[in-house]
Amino acid sequence: MWRILIFYVGALTALTVLVPWNQFPANGSPFVHAFSLIGIPAAAGVVNFVVTTAALSSCNSGIYSTGRMLRTLSQDGQAPRRTGRLNARAVPSRAIAVTFVAMLLGVLINYLAPEEAFTYITSASTIGAIFTWGMIILAHLGFRRKVAAGEIQAGKFRMPFAPYSNYLVLTFLALVVMLLAFDPDTRIALYLTPALAAAITVGYLAVRRHRPITPPTAPAEHPLP
Repeated sequence: MWRILIFYVGALTALTVLVPWNQFPANGSPFVHAFSLIGIPAAAGVVNFVVTTAALSSCNSGIYSTGRMLRTLSQDGQAPRRTGRLNARAVPSRAIAVTFVAMLLGVLINYLAPEEAFTYITSASTIGAIFTWGMIILAHLGFRRKVAAGEIQAGKFRMPFAPYSNYLVLTFLALVVMLLAFDPDTRIALYLTPALAAAITVGYLAVRRHRPITPPTAPAEHPLP
């Protein structure tokens, strides 16, 4: 939590204090722009090196984690079995290859629409994040109902101020969706939502047909007050 507050929230706060939010260039680094305005243009090269290194590191960790995740899904019957096979060095090479092909879509988008590519990709990923967190909050509300009914056992960790904090998060996510609709560039995320929902539905039905999903049940020992 502290790393997020310092390196993400703190960095954004420092940038917006130095430069108005509507004056950042769309085709350049906001850090480079801020350093140039305060009279340190030499810092641009250092910032670009740091940003490039961080991007490569993030890309490398993303390929590793996605490949391993795809292998785990294949072992659980939720992805094609072939993607879970290991090579002679115990590396899920096929899963990594699938991940690499998916990453090439970003290169293609950047080639076709270089000025809007970043906005398109981040907007589309925002919808995925909103869907994921929304499902987590709804699942937690369902979990609390089952615990209160004595159907399952409560966990040791309690979400602070629940269920009001659940509703607060859902309201915030709905506000983000509304803000996406106001900007023509980010509105593409809402256009992609039906396709994303259809893909998730088809994948779920395919998994459920080959591997029926039954929720575990257990007697409750510590129901919520």
